[in-house]
Amino acid sequence: NRIMSHAFSGSKIHNLQIPESVTSIENRAFDNMTNLQRLKIPSSVKACAFIMFENESIKFIDFSNGIKELVLSLPEDSNALKVIRLPITLDRINITTIHPDTKLLLPKETNIFKELKDNDYNICCAVSELNKMLAEIENENKEL
Repeated sequence: NRIMSHAFSGSKIHNLQIPESVTSIENRAFDNMTNLQRLKIPSSVKACAFIMFENESIKFIDFSNGIKELVLSLPEDSNALKVIRLPITLDRINITTIHPDTKLLLPKETNIFKELKDNDYNICCAVSELNKMLAEIENENKEL
């Protein structure tokens, strides 16, 4: 099963957890989701060929272990996205655009850790820091 291009476009969902039955996600599947705060991609998705978010609200993206290839192109001018949790199984990543304050959370054991660090991406390895950021996101949601 796959999620087609623009499948969720315009949806008012706040939190989205993709089911394990999904194996692929097409380009721009999550565009224009102006209320989306958190997105969880399951381990059944092995590669995300291209994911683009054209919204100002997404704060946390969680890629489960299992994903091996990922291409990210995110609005460079959006500072809403606080954290992208990358899986330990990730072998290849291509980041075309991302806001400099967005943190990439991944274990040091990840094959791509050194590559990302060498390219000056905002790398975070501490789970405690992730939990703090998630708590801040939850507090912001309660205020809405």
